[in-house]
Amino acid sequence: MKLVKTVTALIEEGVERAKQSDQATLISWVQTQSNNDFNTLLTNLSPGEDAFYWQTPDDELRFLGLKSIKVFDTTTASIQRAWDNLKANAILYTDGSTRDGEPLIFGGFNFNAEVPTDGTIWQNYGRQLFMLPEVMWRSTVDRDTITLNYLVQPHQTVAEVERELRSKIVLSVKKQINEHNAIVSETDLITPANWTMMIQKSIDAIKATSFTKVVLSRQKAVELKRDLHSGQVMATLISQQPNCYRFLMRYQGTSFLGASPERLLFKEAETIYSAGVAGSIETGSTDTERNQLAQVLLADAKNRHEHAIVVNMITAKLKPLCHDMVYQETPAILSNRDIQHLYTPIKAQLNAGTSFLSLVKKMHPTPALGGFPSQKTLEWIAQEEPQIRGFFGAPIGWYDASENGEFAVGIRSLVAANQQVRLFAGCGIVADSEPQTEWNETALKFQPMLRLLGGAHNDKTSN
Repeated sequence: MKLVKTVTALIEEGVERAKQSDQATLISWVQTQSNNDFNTLLTNLSPGEDAFYWQTPDDELRFLGLKSIKVFDTTTASIQRAWDNLKANAILYTDGSTRDGEPLIFGGFNFNAEVPTDGTIWQNYGRQLFMLPEVMWRSTVDRDTITLNYLVQPHQTVAEVERELRSKIVLSVKKQINEHNAIVSETDLITPANWTMMIQKSIDAIKATSFTKVVLSRQKAVELKRDLHSGQVMATLISQQPNCYRFLMRYQGTSFLGASPERLLFKEAETIYSAGVAGSIETGSTDTERNQLAQVLLADAKNRHEHAIVVNMITAKLKPLCHDMVYQETPAILSNRDIQHLYTPIKAQLNAGTSFLSLVKKMHPTPALGGFPSQKTLEWIAQEEPQIRGFFGAPIGWYDASENGEFAVGIRSLVAANQQVRLFAGCGIVADSEPQTEWNETALKFQPMLRLLGGAHNDKTSN
């Protein structure tokens, strides 16, 4: 991506490159902002526009993209090639001294690419979906920016592009009515009895050495009084769920959003960061209870075994593609509002010639979301779970023009289309799992999204 010094040069070179190559050329104009007010921007999102939002657990990076000007939805390798080709010919102008705010694509993958989404709430998302926004607000600890991306067509003149570009950079936010919504109904999409049968069948398969661990999930269908306004819900989620990856992806009227505690991969230059997150317990109602429960989790053999499977699988997948790997043998505690996890951060250096998107796809699913071994458990999940997962439990994140990026695992999440909402929660099944305990664990994991929608805070229904 070429960096130019003026807006005039941005437009003129964009027009010339589009004509010479006879294909659309990306130009990006980055301006410094005094303060990006994401709460106002999210609350006033137009309901019909494609959008995405991302905020890291430490709050040091957050961005909001609007209006997709290009969609990438073929195979992972094709998406990588298309993005590489587009940014190789692209031109960037920024009024700052760094490349903060450079263009990026945002999106994710279907949990199982072999399972079709036709006729489901996920039908617009397909097997994978990434978006390049027309406009993006971005904030870091050092700088707030707004980025305007534009695809110059081969037939366009400098005057035409300049007129369109300058009209788009003058943005206005139309105030939306923030009406109180309410849950009309909640329905578990698997009965307690069928859940018990599914869990026991899986335990039997583990004891028969078909696989070591499998992650099974259940879903709730929620009907709302009004259409879900995903921007307003996201603004609430940001404050309700700190210390998580808070994400939103809205495409063709369907919104996927959540607050995930789990990083899959982060790439900065050639350094890769990952994390093993598996093994769970509640937080309690006081700091003393939280600490006591954390010690119970650290001492629990079943959870430690489940966590070790995840860490071993992540490191095994990384080793052929990375070097200089570093991680601790003993897990730490990752504590969120409703639940605590065993947590092992992992750091490594990426080998030359490995594309980030291909690494992300290779890492999915980890045993924390699928099981071990991966292929057998993917087939088992597709066979046994009564509903498809869609993007739940799969990688969601971003990838920029400098080949940096970050993906979380799309858990503690919901998908919504109009008034219909689907909630998801999963749990790791090993040989000594108990169906009632796993039901209660998934009930605990429903709580963040139920609270967000105004539903029951304590959903520990007995099976």
